[in-house]
Amino acid sequence: MKILIEGEKVQDVGYRAFVTEKALKLRPYIKGFDIDNITTEYGQPGVEVLIDAPLKRVQEFYRELDTNRPTDAVVSKVEPPQPHKGYLLPIEKFIAFKFPVYTAGQIYKFVQGATGVEKLLGIQGEALKSMATTLKANTDSLVALVNEIRGIGQGVRSVGDGIQELLKRVPPRP
Repeated sequence: MKILIEGEKVQDVGYRAFVTEKALKLRPYIKGFDIDNITTEYGQPGVEVLIDAPLKRVQEFYRELDTNRPTDAVVSKVEPPQPHKGYLLPIEKFIAFKFPVYTAGQIYKFVQGATGVEKLLGIQGEALKSMATTLKANTDSLVALVNEIRGIGQGVRSVGDGIQELLKRVPPRP
């Protein structure tokens, strides 16, 4: 589902970190999540939230976003959830791959508007654990791929050696 937050000041106020914190509270129910700053079709700043969760949880999440916002935000409307098609990262992967790229300024706003440094460190710790797990899985996959390529290389060498032996048996042309 897609929830669009529009307003004069919904960007550069820590909104994405604020919404991410709210999403983490529903984490057991969320299958996929993403959030981005956008410009609406009317040219107004917006924040687009994509969430894949049971409808009851999406409605609960929407009500939370409709009633609560970062301190400095100026919101004109929070659109009710609309259907959205497309793949969303599982929230753990979102945290691991997208959340760590927030700038120091965004993280500072998150710390000011959220529950504090402990919450931020907990999220970043989870992100690092998820990144380490993904890195290990990728490393294991790469090692298996390298071994498979080595095996193919040995097979190609064997075929080459076989061809060389056959060529030795072929009489020279007159």
